[in-house]
Amino acid sequence: MKAIRGLIVRMATENSGWGYLRIRSTLVEHYHQDRPHQSLGNKPIAPTNDGSPNGDRVVVDERLGGLLRRYRRSA
Repeated sequence: MKAIRGLIVRMATENSGWGYLRIRSTLVEHYHQDRPHQSLGNKPIAPTNDGSPNGDRVVVDERLGGLLRRYRRSA
């Protein structure tokens, strides 16, 4: 928890326009929706319903200026 708090403080200091609440909520959203969890069979805690991936194109969703990225196939 101390490392996460330090990361939030550092990011807010380096990117003054973001603010602590935006950074924290973005990290929490990433953790729950995008990051796979081994204890859940490598599935996100709160998966998004992006539809069935049937395209060959890969789409990149970036958050926090590209620090967090999610790769998915286009629907």
